[in-house]
Amino acid sequence: MPTSDAYDPPGHSAVGANRVCPGKIATGGADVSSFNVGNDWRAFARTGRGFGIVKATEGLSLANKLFASDWAAIRSAGLVRGAYHFFHADRDPVQAANFFVQTVGRLGAGDLAPIFDWEIMAGRTAAENIRQAQIWLNTVEAATKRIPIIYTSASFFDRLGNPKAFARYPLFIANYEVSCPRVPAPWTTWSLWQYAAVGLVPGIAGSAVDQDLFNGSWAQLNQFAR
Repeated sequence: MPTSDAYDPPGHSAVGANRVCPGKIATGGADVSSFNVGNDWRAFARTGRGFGIVKATEGLSLANKLFASDWAAIRSAGLVRGAYHFFHADRDPVQAANFFVQTVGRLGAGDLAPIFDWEIMAGRTAAENIRQAQIWLNTVEAATKRIPIIYTSASFFDRLGNPKAFARYPLFIANYEVSCPRVPAPWTTWSLWQYAAVGLVPGIAGSAVDQDLFNGSWAQLNQFAR
């Protein structure tokens, strides 16, 4: 994260995409990677935001060296926490899935389902991407007993042909500089929205911070995490 496809140009409309605004109550959060060094999650929690998401793995062997410390600190600060895997369709999806599961460990109450970061074609066709992604998702779901969350953008999913099979997975949509994000078919709504990739956020190191919303209240976020 983030995906360059999240910057849809004015007037652009991905195939089957509709704008879906947040509800009356939404809960703020942020997602970080190894570029955000020295985060203070307790200070972040004091801003009223409710969740933090951290990159765990990428490909077959790239683990975020800061994952373990951020993962523990998010929980300690009383926040809902999530972990994501940056997907490459040109790598073995079973090995990639197992690598993610082993890195994150057991998920519990207050942990979001595994997040599948799907934003690059990796030199593969749409059909190959879809096949490889489904294997990763199936493998992780079987291992964790949780239905993964898909992070993507309307433009990227349009390139994949908006496959209907992924409608069962909660959507984490990336779309910046808009008041209501574009939701690609086959989804009709979103659970999480990455609405900015820059900005200063108390407690999070650096000025390039991915800022997110959960489409619901704090209580609903905790229910979603269960």
